[in-house]
Amino acid sequence: MALITPNVAALISKRGGEHTGTVLGIQNAANSLGQVGGSMLGGVLFAWQVSAPYSFAGVLLMGTGLMLGWMQKHQH
Repeated sequence: MALITPNVAALISKRGGEHTGTVLGIQNAANSLGQVGGSMLGGVLFAWQVSAPYSFAGVLLMGTGLMLGWMQKHQH
């Protein structure tokens, strides 16, 4: 996160124009929600079954990769 957050903030500040503060606030809120939500979901999945968070993350990453590949193929 220490490598990603400053870079994202720099990109937002260059592209945000007159709404830079608003966009940075939304990005910060989404980041916080992701950190809290991910921890809560991981805790629930871990309590349900020890391997569930890893399986869920694997399925999520595989689905994302397939979706990006499909989008790339149909973009041309």
